[in-house]
Amino acid sequence: VKVQRPQVLETVSLDLYLARQMGLFIRNFPALSDRLDAVALLDEFAYRFYQELDYNLECENGEKMLEQMKVLPDVVIPRNYPEFTSRRVHVAEWIEGEK
Repeated sequence: VKVQRPQVLETVSLDLYLARQMGLFIRNFPALSDRLDAVALLDEFAYRFYQELDYNLECENGEKMLEQMKVLPDVVIPRNYPEFTSRRVHVAEWIEGEK
């Protein structure tokens, strides 16, 4: 069972907002902004980060992986339990072993 920490979404959102505001400010300085579009980079990072915070999506991806890996008998993928999973709680089978 993986449980998201309280207020993590709000905390991350505020941090990303502040970092984006800084990126918008940096656009006023061509010496910096001509080399890197910090806002575009941060927007892409934020999109991927929010996906990581959605445990329903993680559960769906785990189920897809389980189905795709059935052809490899030596690879063990833990079963996910979507009926017990929510945006902030992910439930999957515990498997003893090594990564």
